Amino acid sequence: KQWYQRRVQSATSNLSEQDNKTISDLKEKVSELEKKISTMEDLVDDDTKVEHKESMIGDMFNFVNLRKRVDGCEESLQSHAKLIDGLQKEKSTDCDSALIPLL
Repeated sequence: KQWYQRRVQSATSNLSEQDNKTISDLKEKVSELEKKISTMEDLVDDDTKVEHKESMIGDMFNFVNLRKRVDGCEESLQSHAKLIDGLQKEKSTDCDSALIPLL
């Protein structure tokens, strides 16, 4: 860790004062965010976190299963539509052939 800090110090010594100020501001903001995250994590106990994760996993599993069912229904509807189209074409062909002898 000390090596890293020395490396950062040597790198920042080559930067302008404005760049150093920007880096310092960013470090401060990151530190504030870390504190907020820590506080937020402390608000919820571990059991609740586990339950929430399990619930999310269950919801994703249900979504995947529903998506598969919808896809299956769509495929079934498409095949039925093709079957109906084929029957309609066959019926119109039969009607046309029935009219030909009348002419």
